[in-house]
Amino acid sequence: ALCRHLAIPESKAVRPLCACLAALARDLRTEAYPYFQSKLVPALLLLLESRDTEQLEEAFSCLAYLFKFLVKFIVEEFPETFA
Repeated sequence: ALCRHLAIPESKAVRPLCACLAALARDLRTEAYPYFQSKLVPALLLLLESRDTEQLEEAFSCLAYLFKFLVKFIVEEFPETFA
């Protein structure tokens, strides 16, 4: 549901959605990782097409937090993640 709402163009809820996503990734690391490559990153990459600077800032911050909290899992599957 978070990813679906992040895909809404020019949404005013991007900041709280990104905060929720980062908090979920922190709290549910092992449960969140399977969705990292398939759902989370694509949803955030859509935000990078925006011209709204606040949305861009939130998207980059959220991506940074996702990498920070999920780095252990990303490194283990590095070739598959970035192939």
